[in-house]
Amino acid sequence: MDSLFEARPDNIQCHYHSIAVDFLAQQRVRPVNQNDIDPWRQGRQRYWCWCIEVSSDPIMARIERQQRRLSGLIMPSYQRQPHLTLAVCGFWQSSPLVSPSNDDFFEDDLQRQLSLIADFPWSSFELRVLGANSFASAPFLEVIDSSLENKLQRLRDCLSPQDDDFRSIGYCPHITLGLFHRALAISELHFLVSDPSDREPIPLSVSALSLMSYDSRDLAGALQLERRIDLDSHFHRENNCGQTAF
Repeated sequence: MDSLFEARPDNIQCHYHSIAVDFLAQQRVRPVNQNDIDPWRQGRQRYWCWCIEVSSDPIMARIERQQRRLSGLIMPSYQRQPHLTLAVCGFWQSSPLVSPSNDDFFEDDLQRQLSLIADFPWSSFELRVLGANSFASAPFLEVIDSSLENKLQRLRDCLSPQDDDFRSIGYCPHITLGLFHRALAISELHFLVSDPSDREPIPLSVSALSLMSYDSRDLAGALQLERRIDLDSHFHRENNCGQTAF
């Protein structure tokens, strides 16, 4: 079977070229390990993040095609709804802590984000979804913002002003396809092959922001909607949907 990368960096067709090169340079993928999760959690439960939900038929069809190619390589129990993570918040804390961690997320943090979002100068806008690429632990579809105003980054700046949300690499807009479930050799992986039409840009309309959470004990578990903000509403109408009280 042909490989998307054909093991040659000069033949990579990905938009985020350096990420694909780094992926090729590894000997093996990095599967999710429960032993890595527990020290990170420190007994905390729900992790919150701002997302753009994905539901359009053409994008969903591309996701499903790629996931079929990944069958046997990613966790079969992956339940995370398709989405683009805009910014991570941290572990929700409903009351102040004596010694908070830098990844705890409080009511004051949320209110500061909401205030900045209220000043966002645009309503809905459009992104484009491209073909497949891969991080060490997760394959994904690339997402780009071709607007002159760089609206996606401007919106991200509202949520993460220091552009620091605990990432080990720079922010790369993407839609995760799943998580690798075993330490496969890169040379064995030919799952990212796709015909050129599966790299053609698909429009992704962004008209709302979704504040989501998930149970940190299960990194493949479903997202829960906590709050949605409608960008097309002048007053950013909010729709509280989760069980957590602010």
